[in-house]
Amino acid sequence: MRMQPSVVVFLVASFLIGPGIVTNVVLKDNWGRPRPNHVQQFAGPSSFVPWWQPGGECRRNCSFVSGEASQAFWTVAPALLAPPQLRPLALAGAAVFSASVSSLRVAFGRHFVSDVVFAGIFTIAIIVLLYRLLLDPIRRNDDMLERRIELVAIRLHQGSAACLAGAGNALTFAGTALRVSGRHLHNRVAAL
Repeated sequence: MRMQPSVVVFLVASFLIGPGIVTNVVLKDNWGRPRPNHVQQFAGPSSFVPWWQPGGECRRNCSFVSGEASQAFWTVAPALLAPPQLRPLALAGAAVFSASVSSLRVAFGRHFVSDVVFAGIFTIAIIVLLYRLLLDPIRRNDDMLERRIELVAIRLHQGSAACLAGAGNALTFAGTALRVSGRHLHNRVAAL
């Protein structure tokens, strides 16, 4: 691989687990906290729900936690991969970007401050955990990880080939059936 496998897995897994699964699948659609511009205190129809209390009136794409802030905080992951002498600057840039995005979400009434703070806490905790698991020099084994990625890629390739072959066979069968029924209809129309 052109990139070290542990780096690839770290970046992909941290994005999928942090902003993807934890934020958008687990919390946003299940916590139920209405957005600030939807609560009665800001002329909306819903009741205010504190962050620690799940089960509000919101059913989908709710306020807790902020998906945009979680994605912005994810920039800490690539910043951790910067060379050691540039890492503090990269992390500072990620922090400024994350704070800016989070502030805009709060200013526009789309999230409470607690929504963006917890988005940052959850996302950075996942990044640090995966960094320790995948990039710690004691645990890191790029050769083994590359072999596993290779096996998964081969199985995906084989599965895709089987699906495409099955779809091709089904289309061939459907084409043959349509040709036969078309000839039959043509013969019936010609006989009239």
